[in-house]
Amino acid sequence: MVPDGQPITLQLHHVNHRFDGRGTPALADLCLAVPAGEWLALVGPSGAGKTTLLNLLLGIYPVQQGEILVNGMVLTELDLEAWRRKIAWVPQQPQLFFGSLADNIALENPDMAAGQIAAAAERARLLEPAGQLARGLATPVGEQGIQLSGGQARRVALARAFAREASLVLLDEPTAGLDLANERLIMAGLKQLVRGKTVIMLTHRLDTARLADRIAVMAAGSIVEQGSHHQLLEINGVYARLAALGEREME
Repeated sequence: MVPDGQPITLQLHHVNHRFDGRGTPALADLCLAVPAGEWLALVGPSGAGKTTLLNLLLGIYPVQQGEILVNGMVLTELDLEAWRRKIAWVPQQPQLFFGSLADNIALENPDMAAGQIAAAAERARLLEPAGQLARGLATPVGEQGIQLSGGQARRVALARAFAREASLVLLDEPTAGLDLANERLIMAGLKQLVRGKTVIMLTHRLDTARLADRIAVMAAGSIVEQGSHHQLLEINGVYARLAALGEREME
């Protein structure tokens, strides 16, 4: 298994994935290399295969054809639970469980020290909204508790990621559906979260994609373009067409 704290390098070789009942594959001979410490943004139209790729890395879907290597080791030969502990996963719609804000941050480590929880909340820009609550981080949330806004729930998920200190960060549309104020808070937290980590981020937001070290464009289950924002605009291909659809959105 990958030792704790060791940077993560990913290599995907000719990965194919097909869902029953669908005529076209979700992933088609996909090849991709993500070096340790890189922030990679995956963009592309809906149905391009971005979410399928993320679910393969999380072990939610099995690898049907091809190979995914983690620091040179075959992903399917690794202990799944141990592998998932290396990952900080920030979904688009985080699930909050009944308990306090602190409980939700320390979800996978109930013995986490209060100082560590508070530090994760601060880095995720969650302390300010928590300070507006009568009980702060002890405030109950989720079922039978207060209902957080989408931006606040996303910041709880970020705080969980900070608390994990994982080597690989997977982000699914981290700023989707947020107002400008919440988007700025989330992006400020993300910039701190990703330091020294390998990051794969799915996004339709042009402003968000531009923050990454590299952008990979997916279409029909494959990587069709790669490069920086400016390089991809110069190619005048899929990315340029997506960017032209709107100043901020690439749907």
